[in-house]
Amino acid sequence: MNKITSITIARIGDHKTVKFAAEELRKYFKMMDGEGIVDIRIYDEYDAQKTNFLWLGLSDKFEDKLPTVKDKSFDDGIYVDVTDFGGVITGTNERSVLIAAYRFLKELGATWLCPGECGENVPKRVLDKCEVKVCEAATSRHRVICIEGACSYEHLYNMIDWIPKAGMNGYFSQFHTPLGFLRRWYAHERNPYVQGESFTAEDSDCIRAKVSEDVADRSLMYHMVGHGWTAEPLGVPSGGWDKVDESQTPPEVLELLAMRDGKRAWNDGSPANTNLCFSNPKVIEILADAVAKYSAAHPEISHVAVWLADMRNNHCECEECAKSTPSDLYINVLNRIDEVMTERGLPGKIIFISYNETCWAPQKERFKNPDRFVLQFAPINRRFEPGEGYFNVPDVKNLDPVPMFELNKVLMPRTIKPIVRLMQDWLGGYNGDTCVFDYHLWATTLDCDPGGMSIAEMTFCDMCDLERVGIHGMVSCQVMRACYPNGLAQNLMAVGLWNNKADYETEVVKYLSDCYGSEWKTARAYLEKLSELTIYWPHWDEKDVVIDENKVADYRAALAHIAEYKPIIEKIYADGKYETEAQGYFWGALVKHFEAARLICEMQIEKFSGKSRAERAGAEATLAAYYCKIEPELHVTFDAWRQLAGLASPEDVENNH
Repeated sequence: MNKITSITIARIGDHKTVKFAAEELRKYFKMMDGEGIVDIRIYDEYDAQKTNFLWLGLSDKFEDKLPTVKDKSFDDGIYVDVTDFGGVITGTNERSVLIAAYRFLKELGATWLCPGECGENVPKRVLDKCEVKVCEAATSRHRVICIEGACSYEHLYNMIDWIPKAGMNGYFSQFHTPLGFLRRWYAHERNPYVQGESFTAEDSDCIRAKVSEDVADRSLMYHMVGHGWTAEPLGVPSGGWDKVDESQTPPEVLELLAMRDGKRAWNDGSPANTNLCFSNPKVIEILADAVAKYSAAHPEISHVAVWLADMRNNHCECEECAKSTPSDLYINVLNRIDEVMTERGLPGKIIFISYNETCWAPQKERFKNPDRFVLQFAPINRRFEPGEGYFNVPDVKNLDPVPMFELNKVLMPRTIKPIVRLMQDWLGGYNGDTCVFDYHLWATTLDCDPGGMSIAEMTFCDMCDLERVGIHGMVSCQVMRACYPNGLAQNLMAVGLWNNKADYETEVVKYLSDCYGSEWKTARAYLEKLSELTIYWPHWDEKDVVIDENKVADYRAALAHIAEYKPIIEKIYADGKYETEAQGYFWGALVKHFEAARLICEMQIEKFSGKSRAERAGAEATLAAYYCKIEPELHVTFDAWRQLAGLASPEDVENNH
């Protein structure tokens, strides 16, 4: 063994993300081998004569080495050619350089099993001979995580830090401010066991500013807003789905709201859930000016999402609006926003959404400047039961038509084939950029899939199949802490978005062996069988009383399965023979998972035995109390707020915001 005692990282240029990548390499090299000397030097350009240096950054001299991509600003390609810590680490842009640096560290044995230090596996090793050669481009352009659930700044930072480590490339912060998501955590909403604290809009703005810095350090694509455009431009603050006192709303604002049943009012008192009168020229100009001003004030944002109301069946019924479909009115507004942004020299992308009524494609309007836009499909109504993934739609071009659109009488499809058909209808008249805004790790709570293996497989298969249905990537609307009892689903999402030809079995074995070490097969056997027995997706119209003897039998079998594996896994954890601290964390999480799984099974047995919601309230309360008690120890990977929201409204995924 020829130990390398000194490594020189030759950083090319002064870009902050390349600088960040160099510091990350140095940090992890020192964690692997604390005895070696790691130098960082700054050069203006690559010097091929210095072959013993680890060159990091962008250079025209690397162009012929990089994989071909469509647009280097948005598409990530990486090139790594390193022998004995000398060579080149580069990419198609600065963000790609950072992704390439992390990929090199992975090839040396480092893994990041979940956001946060608890998921960090960095092997102790002598930095000696190595040979790493990688030349790859991501198969999906959009690989983005979107804020949901209850979050602290720590949780947001952990996720942003994890994104490029996993090969993902963007972060989406909903609303003009993340106040609602942050307040849930700091006030400890729904958790009576933890003392909450006051949290103000000013506090939220301060955290948002720091998050923007964290995103910029990594040159991630930065998406903002989405919800809130039906409120903020009218002078109504919107950091969540809060209700307002309509009596305090000025008449000149009310006249801009959608008319329903002859009246203009906030939909159920919530501005974020209320549409506007989108045929009104005044509304169009207010929105265009507001989006342009926001974009000018926030040049750090690469994609501004301009969405409509977050609830359906409240579009305007006035004489002028009734002449067009919501999608046609929407495109007309978006075209005007583009015109104003162009007039003001603003380059950012606009994300528009196929969601609720706008899932139905426009009948007449088209984009004047399609390069400005990204079409985002948001199938919030879909189910995640086995057999309901994109990969189960064999012929996307020959699907049965969906029911005709009928204003304010929309009933959204919940199965995948009509959802994909709506997507294809849109794509028939739109050839611009696309992504899906999907809910694998938001909609699926622990009681839907306690073992987590079913949703992990569906997530992976969906990501690998996006290209086939005409979609260029994914924005994952999810809780920031979606890694309990492990982060398999979230990691498989990242893998499938980077390489849609990746092999499921290979990736599962790789992740679980990193997560659980030599006893990974035991953990897999426990979780896989548990998923098989307990996967269940609630129906939107589910009756209060349900009798299903087969489900009762499955949950009883799951209880026996839990009882069988509990002493085995508890012994593995007690023996403490894991190879890394991260493995210790995940074995400990699995030990705490037994009680949660048991309580879920007992609650579901009551449900499928025909007990009403009122009769099984005690079982739900016991499970809720357990979630609240374990969260302080597991808060980095477990969002109790989301689980409690699901228990409060198990049949209505959309209202669990």
